[in-house]
Amino acid sequence: MNGTIDSTWVKARLSNELGLTTPDLERLYGLVPDALDEQLAALGNELGDGDAVVNRVISDVDALRMGYRTIQINDEQIAAARTLLATGKFDPLIALDAAGHMRAWRLSGDDAQWLAYRFADLIRLDFDAGDVLRLRLNRVAVGYGEFPPAADRAFRDRIADILFYLAELSGLP
Repeated sequence: MNGTIDSTWVKARLSNELGLTTPDLERLYGLVPDALDEQLAALGNELGDGDAVVNRVISDVDALRMGYRTIQINDEQIAAARTLLATGKFDPLIALDAAGHMRAWRLSGDDAQWLAYRFADLIRLDFDAGDVLRLRLNRVAVGYGEFPPAADRAFRDRIADILFYLAELSGLP
């Protein structure tokens, strides 16, 4: 099993999937600055390939989100967010060169900001956590493929799920 991985690809994939940057991941793993590549290489040696490393990091982040979250979204807030998304009009999505030479799509900066701040107000996030949510929402891929996804109900549900997940991550220490 070859444990050599491309840490740049892994970090790009994690940014596409979770909107997390290198400093975010270093903080979540409790690493000193510039130690993430070493951590990813060790995971690569253990797991064998980049996809396995990405899945492991996503699993680790999810475990942290569930175990240490300070933000819990209730049913009323979920319903309000879904109403907000159902009535919102989206600017055209922005093409993103995703990890692995895939084409991905992200929200426009204006849409990411508007949604993040409205949602932060709904769930009573402070400004700093709302801004973290905005930054991550602006980086995350909301769809993959040659053409942007249609702004249909499935797309809006995906955006809601991304908002819920990223909001819970924004409350981690």
